Amino acid sequence: MASSQNLNFSDFPNSDWNDVEDVPPTRRFTKSQSDFIREWLPWRTEYLNVILEGEQLAKGGICEQCCQAEGSIRCMSCTGVHAWCGPCAVKAHRNLPFHKVQRWNGTHYQATSLMDLGFLWHVGHGGGPCPQAQENPNPEESGYVSGEGPPNYRRSSRSQMTIVHTEGIFTHEVSWCSCPGSDPIDLHLSLLRERLFPASISKPKTAFTFEVLNHFLIDALECKTSAMSFYQKLKRFTNNAFPDRDRYRELMRVSQLWRDLKHRKWFGFGHDTELDPGEGGLALFCPACPQPGINLPPDWKARYDSNTVTRQYVIDGNFTAQHMKMNKPEMDVSLSDGKGYMVSEIPYQSHLQQSVDNKERSTCSNHRAINAANINKSNLRSTGIGATACAWHGCFVPHSVVDFQKGERYMNTDYSICNALSYHSENITTALVIYDVGCQWSVNFRSRVKSSSSLFLPSGLEIIPAVGKFHLAAHKLSCFPRYSLNFVKGAGHLDGEILETLWAPFNKISPTARSMTQAHRQEVYDDHMRDSNWKKLVGIVPSLLKKYKTSNKCLEDMNQAYEQLNAVLDPNKVARWELDAVKAEADRGEALDIYLLRGDKAPTFHEAQLKLGKNPVSSSANLGSVAWLAEGISIEDSQDQLRYELRQLPSPMSARQEVKTSEKRQRLSSRIEKFHSTGQAFLKGLEIDGAFIPQDDPAFCVQEDQEKEDGEFWEDDDTVLEAPDEEVQELASELMSIWMPSSIGAAKLMEIGLHDLLKEEMELRIGQANDCLDQLRTDLGSKAMLYRQNFRTANSTREGTRTKKEIQKVVVRINKHVRSYQRARKAILRLDLNDNIGEKFKEIQPEDLAVSKEVTEENRFGQGVSKMAWFWMVDGEQNLLNGDSGGLMEEFYRINWLKARARRDRWREEVSLVRHEMLWTTLWFQYQKEIWETRALQSTEPGKEAYASKQVELWSDFTKKAGLMFLGQYKDARGDSGLRSEILAEVKSKILQHPPSSSVVLPKNLRVAIRREFLPKLDPEDRDDEENIIKYILEVTEKRKEDSDEGEDAREEKARPTKAGDYKKPFTAFTSGQRLFKDEMDTYDRERRDTKDPKTIGQRNKIIQQWWESLSDSKKAEAGRAAEKWNKLGAPKETHDSYRRKNFPGMAREFIDMVHRTMGSHIVMFAAHEAQDSQIKMAVFETQPQDGKKAFSGASEPSKDWVLKGEQILTDYLLTDPVEEELNEEKKDTEITLDDDGNPEVPPWTGQKLKVQQNLARAVFQAAYAKFTQKPKAKVPWGLLIKSPLEYLDSESIPDGFVMKDPSKWTKADMRLLWNHWHSLEGQDKVIVTFIKCKKEDLPLGRFFDGKARSKKRVWVNIDGQ
Repeated sequence: MASSQNLNFSDFPNSDWNDVEDVPPTRRFTKSQSDFIREWLPWRTEYLNVILEGEQLAKGGICEQCCQAEGSIRCMSCTGVHAWCGPCAVKAHRNLPFHKVQRWNGTHYQATSLMDLGFLWHVGHGGGPCPQAQENPNPEESGYVSGEGPPNYRRSSRSQMTIVHTEGIFTHEVSWCSCPGSDPIDLHLSLLRERLFPASISKPKTAFTFEVLNHFLIDALECKTSAMSFYQKLKRFTNNAFPDRDRYRELMRVSQLWRDLKHRKWFGFGHDTELDPGEGGLALFCPACPQPGINLPPDWKARYDSNTVTRQYVIDGNFTAQHMKMNKPEMDVSLSDGKGYMVSEIPYQSHLQQSVDNKERSTCSNHRAINAANINKSNLRSTGIGATACAWHGCFVPHSVVDFQKGERYMNTDYSICNALSYHSENITTALVIYDVGCQWSVNFRSRVKSSSSLFLPSGLEIIPAVGKFHLAAHKLSCFPRYSLNFVKGAGHLDGEILETLWAPFNKISPTARSMTQAHRQEVYDDHMRDSNWKKLVGIVPSLLKKYKTSNKCLEDMNQAYEQLNAVLDPNKVARWELDAVKAEADRGEALDIYLLRGDKAPTFHEAQLKLGKNPVSSSANLGSVAWLAEGISIEDSQDQLRYELRQLPSPMSARQEVKTSEKRQRLSSRIEKFHSTGQAFLKGLEIDGAFIPQDDPAFCVQEDQEKEDGEFWEDDDTVLEAPDEEVQELASELMSIWMPSSIGAAKLMEIGLHDLLKEEMELRIGQANDCLDQLRTDLGSKAMLYRQNFRTANSTREGTRTKKEIQKVVVRINKHVRSYQRARKAILRLDLNDNIGEKFKEIQPEDLAVSKEVTEENRFGQGVSKMAWFWMVDGEQNLLNGDSGGLMEEFYRINWLKARARRDRWREEVSLVRHEMLWTTLWFQYQKEIWETRALQSTEPGKEAYASKQVELWSDFTKKAGLMFLGQYKDARGDSGLRSEILAEVKSKILQHPPSSSVVLPKNLRVAIRREFLPKLDPEDRDDEENIIKYILEVTEKRKEDSDEGEDAREEKARPTKAGDYKKPFTAFTSGQRLFKDEMDTYDRERRDTKDPKTIGQRNKIIQQWWESLSDSKKAEAGRAAEKWNKLGAPKETHDSYRRKNFPGMAREFIDMVHRTMGSHIVMFAAHEAQDSQIKMAVFETQPQDGKKAFSGASEPSKDWVLKGEQILTDYLLTDPVEEELNEEKKDTEITLDDDGNPEVPPWTGQKLKVQQNLARAVFQAAYAKFTQKPKAKVPWGLLIKSPLEYLDSESIPDGFVMKDPSKWTKADMRLLWNHWHSLEGQDKVIVTFIKCKKEDLPLGRFFDGKARSKKRVWVNIDGQ
């Protein structure tokens, strides 16, 4: 906020501060782009004429400078119109060598050059000729501008050069300095002093201006422009018809050198020339992350705990950033190897050679298939890059970006993480590392570092591994509590996915960098990462302020939710849970499992088999029965696998496929025969009747047709066999029944005494079902992960296809698990006598396999389970929780309380961290300022001192702005009415603290004086708006004075509604008060919300209610009297007929249509009547379709009035012709005109209300439809048109991106888009709306729909035969 010290408070007179500031109810009108274009259209021809006038001979062909010679030269780069002769043109452009000139050839201007006119570029001596190159002491009289030079001129000191500038490519003759001591070897330095960068050191023939090099760097960073595209642009600027002079290779080389010099200059190595940049010396890092010795106060160890000063990093790979192998890598020259963000090449390659790629066994989901997508690309030197960035702000860590060689291996990521953890982290004891596969990477990370001679970690550093919130959904459930950021103390509200957002810009430059040299690619990536960090640095202050505001709001919400939950829980249980949470945060690891449901883990199939082997269900159980049952389940799985493989075979099969199939069937058949033979002993010779053929659910086989196992089962040859005759074939082995206890049924097993066998199979089947559900959940998470990776990394059809194949494989596994689960479930249902266990294992539907957000975002606030598939909630045995802990409800409350506490703590940490980051950011700016201050003091050369002072000013501005904004002393009130009110309130309090001693003449309203004194200083760019507000305040003041003079009767008469529709409901004091005191109500509303923000519209009702409650009793009484009067008088009589005419036709048609559609089964009657208080009331009566005999039931009070006179009112309306004048008045705004062919023209719509514009557009479509159908009364089928607009309309009838809907639903933006499109078509002499199809019943004679037969619709026939 601007300072108030310059304001003399005694200048303000006493004023009534009870007045509330008024602001305009609507924003100042701003023209759209289309409005400006439409305004310009009438001037198009005039503009074209003026432009063509500029092609004629300028100034009558007389030189404007000497006024004697022929003025045939003009300049296209100078402003205005000029005409010079050749020598005068050269003199005028003595310091403008890059202007483009043209010469009149008698008929038109033709491009020429300053060099052709005799321009000579003198290098050195301030642009003048070298004194040693001529004897004439007066250069102005020497005539050197003519190009001929003086008598003693040393022509050997001249040469032609090609100079590349932002305006194009120029050729100039250059005269070099010939003073004693000048060395031809230093010509390149002479060019550099002229702000020209030479393309070579010896005998330079090409140079680039500093300006064009800066343009190229910015274009490359912002627009991702390649050097080739940039140079092509310059060539076209030079000559668009015949571009020549190729300097592309020179641009590539010089821009690389220029980039290196700029970076060394920015980072002070032009001052500290004796120092080497070192690793990461030419890189920026995050100003808000804690860095000892840079942005932490000296006593930071005592001031902060370890949870506050923590390095939080996220690492991720990008497989789009590939690099091809170089033909001659030994010829590559690096300018900044390891000085930026990518690591030094030689140490990194040495590390890779020493490291061993251990194939560690994963205990979590298989994520490596995703990361190793490019592992087999032999033509690539690098398959991608891996980077580490600060997890909070997304700044790349210097010297931590590595290349991948064979996918994303730990040896690559370890090197990146170790370098990042060592960067400016002295004495920091805690680091949070977020990695997609952090659960697996962290297991042996320390041992890998210890065994490597190239990996180092700061001593005493504790590393907390975590997984980003999105990627965590693809992990096993056990990873959730241990690696979720929600349960990391000190992490704040962090998602860990910020690095994913940084790859998008890099994906645009990856194709260009793919074929660069290794050094050039490294420098390009360093430059873009440096620019990314610079943008973060520039926006860090407003970003932290926004984050602070959001954090406080969320902390308030989370704390309220936590307190509400606490209030309904047992304090003893809460205290016990609190101790568990504190211990889990300290111990981590398995201790964090308290955030999971405490239930007995469901037994797996092998656990059940092992348990039954060690502990038989009874002493009389048959030996070997468990192994026999397990073999039967295994055979079922083998049958399923064979059926799956057969579904992949073509029809007919080849000879090789037939042989392989026969072999597999024989092996399976032998297993089945052996199984049945062994089972006779266990089943006591029981013969099973009604054997069934196993069937697979088609719903879980639909996607298998696309899965092919090339080179494995489906190797083919050219021989094709005939399909066997099904009638003579025996039942195939994959369709044979498997005789098990579940095939018999529980009742019969109990009857014949096979209790033990029943229990054993039940245990095994439960284990089988649990295994299937667990694997199903895992694969569904992997499927979601693969979908994400597909959209993120696939930048070609080939890569997209590869990822889709991976997804298809997962889908096949999912279907296999479901089919196995279905077999287990059917067996359980046959074996379960009481249907208790069967209640847990429900049927799986295809829609259950969709991965919902309730699963992939398990840690989000407000999560529920109502939309989750049931198997996501099954974990414990029989789905029951431990009874010791109080049962299911207590466990539910415990989990919700722990998560609510974690959410509150993370937001609390977020608020605290943002406050600290504000200080750290300011100190970081201050540190940069002090560094440059030191360099400025130590500089002995004027240029270095000036640049250092410039940098001091830059970082001083950063420091000052950050301090003011963070401390609340700087406020930007542009467009923020709430902040303006806050500022004025602060000014008011200061004024009241200084009693006025004298007065001066000021505007009538003190608020106007405050605005004029303060707000121009606050936001000078907004002065026009401020003047409008001041003007509005004065107008409102006068209006209020006038309103205060009028009485109650005048206010009531002025506010009384004039439309019949307003009287449908009786007025109350509240509703009439809103009309009587509308200005006061609107002012009250604007003070309490930003009325320009549509998101605040929901607050209006609450604010208006508060306004009504604050209204004085006298005004409430006045509103009550007005409501009573309006209810008694009712709507004006002249509005009744108009109201009926507008509203009743549609209702009548709807009533008739309803009767026709329902054929009387659902009858609806409506009525309208005029009540005693002159109000129009309506009633609806209907019969229930479920009970056709039920009498009509009234839906509103006036049933009696309907019986008495409602029928008469409706009859009078239907039989009375409308008044022609009123109809014309209603239709005059929606009339359209037709052209000579009967096509609608664009109606005059400007200035019309939205409703009128909608009706006009509706009429245009109606006219076009009537022309197409040749039936004037045919109605546009809006329902069909909305569903398939391009099926009924020509594609040019509506603009691209236009959403077809009922005209009454079109917004102003929709209408503007439609009108502009139609105007464009009309300007091209095209029909604005053309129908190409209509409803069948509207089809004109002679037209048919796709050759289908006409409908047999009954028509009237002329009996006279004419």
